[in-house]
Amino acid sequence: MFFKPKLPWDDDFSPLHNVKTVTRALGFAPSRDAWSKERSNIYGENLCLQLWRKPQINWDGKVLGCCFNLGGDFGGNAFERGLERAVGSEKLVCARRMLHGAVPPDPGIPCTTCSKYRHRREQGRWIGRRHVMVERLRQTRMVSDIRRTRFWRSTLRPALRVLKKWFL
Repeated sequence: MFFKPKLPWDDDFSPLHNVKTVTRALGFAPSRDAWSKERSNIYGENLCLQLWRKPQINWDGKVLGCCFNLGGDFGGNAFERGLERAVGSEKLVCARRMLHGAVPPDPGIPCTTCSKYRHRREQGRWIGRRHVMVERLRQTRMVSDIRRTRFWRSTLRPALRVLKKWFL
């Protein structure tokens, strides 16, 4: 199990009283503005990688792209068209190209109105192939960890139970 502290979406909601203690405990600034200044980027900008790594699907099958998108969709319905076709929709491909900086913003794409994309565009901080490949490697490592856990549960744990009975 992993524990990963996250910043609140709204710094004004339940503000911190002892910022120095929280900063020391977390190892990073406990507000979005301070975090952004420290790292010269915006908090959660890696959410854009979800368009490649794990596109978000709404409860009704609409393709949202990322978890930050609450309004628009990228066309297509994963329940009607199938997941592979829905995730390969023209709008989603265009959004990925926008995030690479290869094409100008398209008003029909939800990313155009997103604060994360606007910041990325203003700063020229485009997602490169390297970013996508690093995320794929992380995903592969996570899958291998899951496989190791399954191996542990299915093979090693029962064997240890048998050995425990023999020696106790």
